[in-house]
Amino acid sequence: MPYYPKSQIVTDLYTNGDEYINSSTQEVYIGYYYEISTGQKYTGKNTMDKPNILLSPILSEDVLLNPNTVTAPQSVDTSFVLNYPPSNKSLNDVYLPQFNSPLPTSDDYERGIFTRYFCKKNNEFKFLEVDQMTYNKLISRDSSILWSLYTPFSIQWKISTDEFKNSSYNQSSVSKIEDSENYIGFSSYIKNYSQYTLTQEELDQRLNNQSY
Repeated sequence: MPYYPKSQIVTDLYTNGDEYINSSTQEVYIGYYYEISTGQKYTGKNTMDKPNILLSPILSEDVLLNPNTVTAPQSVDTSFVLNYPPSNKSLNDVYLPQFNSPLPTSDDYERGIFTRYFCKKNNEFKFLEVDQMTYNKLISRDSSILWSLYTPFSIQWKISTDEFKNSSYNQSSVSKIEDSENYIGFSSYIKNYSQYTLTQEELDQRLNNQSY
């Protein structure tokens, strides 16, 4: 990195994680950074606070999928401005997580509980339920999905034949993750805490049909 006089550097800036990603790891960056006169931003309070890694702005999904619509400022070296999730595929092959709410299996009902999968958009308090395959791709940072924009998580969802116990257990699970991860609004995203509950008669009928 070339030398810049102090007059061309703004130091001790801070981001909460909704503005930039680390250009090396593609992970959302939270912490101190500084900005040089060209508009480029680097990790650290100043040039002496190593490592100084270039930060890239978090772009909207539309921009990521249509990068030709982005026009970089003339004063900025465009080779550093646009930084997309690592992939050996074209951006047209990269997809966004899609809503998917899988149904419990008969085995899940016999156990009385199953796993639900979600993801949170990193720069917004927006949530999306996804299937296990999408969750696994986000966890593993699969190059076919825009993993750098989302944080995946899962919860255990009670589905016994007792609707009251299900609702109480599931509401508690949602509240715990909302509080521990500061996922504001996740409890509002869940509309029905007794969702997927079957009566004993419905469960018996389902299991009997499976046995044929």
